[in-house]
Amino acid sequence: MVDTQQLQLASPITRAVAAVAGRLAEHSALVSPLQVATYLPLDVDSVSRILDTLKNEYDFERVERDGICYFHIEAPEPLLEKGGSIDLEMAFDLWEIEGLKEQLDELKADDDWACKVREQHDLLVVAAQADERHVELSYVLKRSDLTSAKIQSIFNDFEVEGYVEYCFENDDEALEYRLPDFKYTDDRHRRNLSRLEALDGTRKRYRLWLVVGLCAVVLLACIILFQQL
Repeated sequence: MVDTQQLQLASPITRAVAAVAGRLAEHSALVSPLQVATYLPLDVDSVSRILDTLKNEYDFERVERDGICYFHIEAPEPLLEKGGSIDLEMAFDLWEIEGLKEQLDELKADDDWACKVREQHDLLVVAAQADERHVELSYVLKRSDLTSAKIQSIFNDFEVEGYVEYCFENDDEALEYRLPDFKYTDDRHRRNLSRLEALDGTRKRYRLWLVVGLCAVVLLACIILFQQL
C-alpha cells in the first residue's frame, strides 16, 4: 500500500491528480477514479484516496450512481488552480509537474506497488475499449496477458471499492462487471507504462542500505570498544 504521508495535499502526485480531475470535470461533473487513473502511472486506490482528501478541501462529494462511485465536481476551477493548467492530450504537461517523477520514483521502490500499477492498467486499457460497459472476465482474458485469477482479483477489488459493479448472468453463468464510461487509448497506456519503467525506483533502497550500513558501522565500533575494555 502507498504511504499516505506521500499523498498530502501539497505533494506533486496530488497536484497531478487534481489537474486531471479538474480537466475531466470540465466535460462531465461525474468523474470516476478509473478515468483519472488512465492519465497517470498510478494505481486506482491511490487516485481514489487523493480525491477523497481533495473533496474535503475543495468542496465536492463522492456519490454513487447505479452502483458505481464517482466524484461529483461541479466547480473544477479550484482543482485546476491547484494542479495547474494542463492539456490532457499533451502528455508532457503532467510530466512537467515539479517533483512528480521523483515522488513516483520513490513509490516504484516498492516492487509490489509497481506490479499492481502494471496489472491494473493492463486490465483498464482492455476494458475501456470494449463496445459495451458490461465486460465479461473472458473478454479481458482473451485480450491481455493477465491470468483469469488475476483479472477476477482486480475486478473484485474494484467492486469492493465501488469502482465497478458486479453482474451475474443466469443464462451462461458468465462473470460480468459493469464499468463507468471512460476512454483509455493504447498510446496513453504505452506512455504510462513506459514512464513507469523509466523510473529508477532506487531512491528508497539507497536510503535503506545507507541506514543498514550506518547501523553496521555503529555495531562494529561498539564491539571494538567493548573488546578494548
